Amino acid sequence: MKSTIISLSLISVIVITSLAAPILPLSYPKIAAAEKIDFEKEIDYGFINKTHSFDFWYVSLNTLGTRVLFLSMYSVFFPSPIQFFLGQYYRTVNGSEIFIGNALIGFEIFEDLNNNFLLDADFSDGFNKTVDEIRYFFILNASKYVSLTVPTKQNINGTIHYVWGIRYEEVQGIIEEAVEEEPSSWVVDPISGERYPLFFKMLWEAYLSFLEFKFNYWIQNNISYLKLSMDLGEFTCNIPISFSNLSLSFLFATSMLVKENYTINIISNKTYANENITRMNEADIKISEITAFKFVFNNNYTIHGKTKYNAIVARYNVYLLPGDEIYWANSLMISCEETLRNYLESISTKLSDNMDLKVQSSRLVYRVIFPVWNNMSISYDPLYIAYIAPSVTPGRENIGSQIIEKYGFLIVTVIGITVFILAVVQQIKVRKQMKMIKIVHKRPQ
Repeated sequence: MKSTIISLSLISVIVITSLAAPILPLSYPKIAAAEKIDFEKEIDYGFINKTHSFDFWYVSLNTLGTRVLFLSMYSVFFPSPIQFFLGQYYRTVNGSEIFIGNALIGFEIFEDLNNNFLLDADFSDGFNKTVDEIRYFFILNASKYVSLTVPTKQNINGTIHYVWGIRYEEVQGIIEEAVEEEPSSWVVDPISGERYPLFFKMLWEAYLSFLEFKFNYWIQNNISYLKLSMDLGEFTCNIPISFSNLSLSFLFATSMLVKENYTINIISNKTYANENITRMNEADIKISEITAFKFVFNNNYTIHGKTKYNAIVARYNVYLLPGDEIYWANSLMISCEETLRNYLESISTKLSDNMDLKVQSSRLVYRVIFPVWNNMSISYDPLYIAYIAPSVTPGRENIGSQIIEKYGFLIVTVIGITVFILAVVQQIKVRKQMKMIKIVHKRPQ
């Protein structure tokens, strides 16, 4: 069978598929595009120009020793792409620099064949529909309408919270079906250059009624908290597909940049007998046995804003994923790479010089699984916690020595002049006193 090698950038795919859709205005504040992000400001947001008529809407926070960066692609020429990246930089309690990023790759629709509430699929040895449970992969492409909630400071019970969000409506995407065929096409990874077989075939355009992300960030006692609220609408497709009795999965990949060795400690109240899949309630990132970051996964999700069900979160070996998903994930990372590199260079060249955003390098790829779904709207809100070094502002931990190094000569000169002036003034006072004493002595008795 003849093989085809596919090498397309994510931007190219978005442009091609979006041109068929009507060009509609986006809903966003009238903010001029910035030449660069001002990472030193407490709050900075706006649009930063990229290429191919696609820009980033960004939110940058810098407060109390930690920085947060949110990126989301947008366009005023085409329906806006659905891509976002969330990252945080800070110094840990033991002084280590760390940057942690989190990205949503896409949505997987699966059939829970063995009723274990997990998505079981191993594409390292091909696809077998009797044991591999993925049925469809929904690729987020573009949105006809976008509403942005710019970041604001809110005082909630005496604590400052930073709140922002983004809502996509009438989301257009591509739904792909996993097929039991010998792969006839291969995709070239945009970062690593590796070739992956394609196990999915494109079915048709699909639509999501809405997709919304809301963020709430605050700091207490040298601990930062970032609450992410995700709301997902219902799917429709141009061809008849039944989602009845199927489950849904959100696939995430994390990026961790840190010079020191670190470990990931999984906290779970249940185990799963598979070395490649680990159920978890929390995941702790530890450096030198000290917790630096914590993922707290909500055990519940809500359907139609009313009924609560148990959500399952599991860590997966990245090599279980199909090449299709790795390709899309790395396409997302490479589109953010330039902005992220500039971001890190402004605060830590040590980390920017070793930036590796490949999904294959991620040590924490995980799925948030919603066993009961049936194509109904879902709400879910995890929490991310960072343990920050006290009283440290990124990039200014040695500000005293930096000032002396840069302005030392000037400071010494000013001090010298000041001492000289004081000495002269003191000498004048002494001379005046001596004259007064002489005058008193010369007066007749």
